Amino acid sequence: MAIYRRSDPRARIALAHSHRLLVDGLRSVLEQDYEIAWTARSDDELLSLLVLHSPDCLLLDLLLPGACGMELVPRVRDASSSTRILVISEYRDRPLANAALSAGAHGFLPTEASSEELRDAIAAVLAGSRYLSPLVPKTSHRLAGCARHPALGRLTQREQEVLLLLGSGSSQSEIARALHLSKSTVTFHKNNLCRTLGLTSGDVMRRFAVLLAATVDEPDGTKRAGSERGRSRE
Repeated sequence: MAIYRRSDPRARIALAHSHRLLVDGLRSVLEQDYEIAWTARSDDELLSLLVLHSPDCLLLDLLLPGACGMELVPRVRDASSSTRILVISEYRDRPLANAALSAGAHGFLPTEASSEELRDAIAAVLAGSRYLSPLVPKTSHRLAGCARHPALGRLTQREQEVLLLLGSGSSQSEIARALHLSKSTVTFHKNNLCRTLGLTSGDVMRRFAVLLAATVDEPDGTKRAGSERGRSRE
């Protein structure tokens, strides 16, 4: 965690991202035009700093260590309602962008965007507008998003439910309660998911789950799977 003292009346930008190199790059691009108030690399750091030092704009990684995907956006808004939120994501899937904006973010920008577009996006959200990068596809390609990993077809219905609940922000305890399972059974399903999908760690699986959960949103905002939590038991 790093805190930068306010020294002039420029807009105050905060950076919350898990990749140090990216944070350093963002800071070098922005510090001539904005005051960099502070940086955070976990959800605990982020929420603590927001309460103490509310910035004008937050550049936010949805996958901060300790965070649970899309649920981080409303937590940020609760901690600092005046802060404008610009999501910076390594993914440029339209469903993920739509989900972030629906959750309360004010803008969505892929990490591959140029420094010029970054400045435009920040200016837009600070001016009260919503910003969606033109790099994000205009169509959702919902089926294509689900089909990108062929091993998804080998998951059991229960494994799909666990995976989608992980992506929607549920903790292991919440998943156990929602599906009427023990914590050890949820752990068993998570281990099976990692093996079946070829994912190397729980953190990688959580990132995959966040993206998948966004790609299976229906037009009315409901989920295709895992929405009727706990109706069946194992």
